Amino acid sequence: MDINTGSAPAASGIGHIYIDLPGVRLHIAEAGAGTPLLLLHGVPQDASVFNGMIPALAEGHRVIALDTRGFGQSSMPATGYALDTQVADLVGLLDALGVDKTRILAHDLGAVYAMMLCLAHPERVHSLVSLSIPHLFLRFNLAFLPLFKNAWFDPVLAIPGMARLLMGSGRQVLARYMFNHFVHDPGCLDPEQVEAYLARLREPGRAAALGALYRQCVMPTFIKLMRGGYLDQRLTVPTLLAVGEHDEAMSASLLEGYEPYADALELVRIPGAAHFVVDEQPGAVLAMAREFFARPGH
Repeated sequence: MDINTGSAPAASGIGHIYIDLPGVRLHIAEAGAGTPLLLLHGVPQDASVFNGMIPALAEGHRVIALDTRGFGQSSMPATGYALDTQVADLVGLLDALGVDKTRILAHDLGAVYAMMLCLAHPERVHSLVSLSIPHLFLRFNLAFLPLFKNAWFDPVLAIPGMARLLMGSGRQVLARYMFNHFVHDPGCLDPEQVEAYLARLREPGRAAALGALYRQCVMPTFIKLMRGGYLDQRLTVPTLLAVGEHDEAMSASLLEGYEPYADALELVRIPGAAHFVVDEQPGAVLAMAREFFARPGH
């Protein structure tokens, strides 16, 4: 594995490096010193979603904001998007950076990777703030039907060619739908930032990588969740599960019933936000995360 300094555009105080792991080159933005804090973005964003809060988080933390494989400035291999491989990317990244143990702040699919890292390698994680996903200890029941309504595009994007058509070309109708539909107030999104995400998806191969992610990771993980595939595991890492109070997909049925499977999991609803909580309520997310990480043992 190799670590290379990069010349990517940087926000003030944020440096950029590239880390070569087997089959992928990962880009990270890094700032500060102290206890490591790994930041993981969701779909269809990248690590730049955290730029506004990195300076504050870097007060007392070594902040490591990762573009997960296929996103941002990381490479976009045709394969390697399965959940186990994404977790292996995180382990490889921590090893390459000399990080034995980290705190994590993660959103959307990045939070799924983070929670799986906590299950598979709890010794590598101090604590986790997970944004906008349910816990993993689910068993299908009829109360989950609203989730299918809001996730209708998941199987669509898994169809070969559809991600390129709907996310990476033309008017990018599905990408724009995601940003407009899953927020409480569409006006909260920075239009320039949204256009930057859309421009990245237009890069040759980027939308195809997104389609591979849905085929290899999103749909298999969703099916496993609905089958109760994680009910034989236990979450021992202190975890704060935070969701927007207006997130229609996060029904009570998806947020309850974790007690037999988690040692220290707390639930919080963030006012004035739906799914894209980092964009909608960055101040609330920042304050919540800093308070949680400051607790003894976290």
